Amino acid sequence: MYIKHRSFVFLLIIFLITTTSSAQQVYHKDGKMLSVEDLVKHNNPEEAIHKIDSLLEKTNKKDTESRLWLMLAKAIVYDDNFEYEKSFSILLKILDESLPEKLHRISCETYLKLASASNKSADFEEIEKYLAISEKYIIKYKFEDLYSQFYNEKSGIQRLRNQLDSTIIYANKTLDYAQKYKNEKDIARAYAMLGAAYGPTDSVKAINYFNLAIPYFKKQEDYTLLAMMYFNIASEYLYFANIKEGLLFNDSAFLFYDKMNYFYKENIPKQRYDVYKYLGKADSALYYLEMTYNEAFNSVYFQN
Repeated sequence: MYIKHRSFVFLLIIFLITTTSSAQQVYHKDGKMLSVEDLVKHNNPEEAIHKIDSLLEKTNKKDTESRLWLMLAKAIVYDDNFEYEKSFSILLKILDESLPEKLHRISCETYLKLASASNKSADFEEIEKYLAISEKYIIKYKFEDLYSQFYNEKSGIQRLRNQLDSTIIYANKTLDYAQKYKNEKDIARAYAMLGAAYGPTDSVKAINYFNLAIPYFKKQEDYTLLAMMYFNIASEYLYFANIKEGLLFNDSAFLFYDKMNYFYKENIPKQRYDVYKYLGKADSALYYLEMTYNEAFNSVYFQN
């Protein structure tokens, strides 16, 4: 066993996951109704922000509901791109309008998103506060389809606390509601969370769940999480020094390398470096180490 910290990226990948409702229609354009999900693109945040701003300019200011859904989409894009302060600011502005207007669905989803954003900073008090409020909305207004988002966040809290049994319980609840309401984003995230939770104790189950998530992320064209599922599977094999299978899945991750979010990219060549270092292939190890450092530098540069 040569990779001693395989759980690190499990933790990273789960708690930088966001969820969106696929049911909300927000804007009519060229005869097609766009949803929040249509506007949130994982691979080109600048294009997504530009699209949303363009739609906001065209939206009637009196159409508060459509405008707030667009703002929520914008907050999600910023959050996906690790611009948390911008995201938080927008989410709070949404609440300032949605609460007095009694736009309960928007308020509920905004509280869920605030919980998700707080999840990334491991602020358990804030997470629990926002989740408690969102659950009241879900119960009172019968937003049962939002339970998959709610339990995804509950599962995330337990994963942060390293309470793996509770993580699995809530992830399965996520999966139950996501399948019931055909929310494929949350189905994928539930499988990823289950893979992460089983990773430290049961590699067979972990690999199975990561494999189950792959077709959903592929369908959603979420190339970052798709690549990271392959990465996580490779990590499981490499942890037990199964080099052949590990390299095979690392190869699969590299297929989507150029389409990944900068924050995650360094993990792929770093894994390759670890393999060649383990095998004593100095030239190949150095090549991937340099690639890792370049991506690490880019990640810090873009965040600042």
